[in-house]
Formats: sequence, C-alpha cells, structure tokens
Amino acid sequence: MKFRDYLRSNDEARIEYEELKQKLSVVNKNNKQKYTDEKSDFIKFILEKM
Repeated sequence: MKFRDYLRSNDEARIEYEELKQKLSVVNKNNKQKYTDEKSDFIKFILEKM
C-alpha cells in the first residue's frame, strides 16, 4: 500500500515505474519470474527511500 500511495503522489516515480514495466514485459516476455524479480528491485529501491 505504501508503494502504491507513493506512486500516486509522485508523478516522476510513477512514470519511471510504468516505463520499466513496459520495457521488462518486452525483454522478459517469456520469463515472468525474471520480469517480477527485476520489477521487485525497483519497488525495493523506492521503499528504502521512504
């Protein structure tokens, strides 16, 4: 919930996350686990900043 709320209040982070997800979905289209792992790195980074 904290992450979601942060994205809702921070346009720059939200856009960065959207772009990351789009990129990862193309690069890892056949590997959902890698997509999730790489997306998780960004989420952890944001949560550590909070």
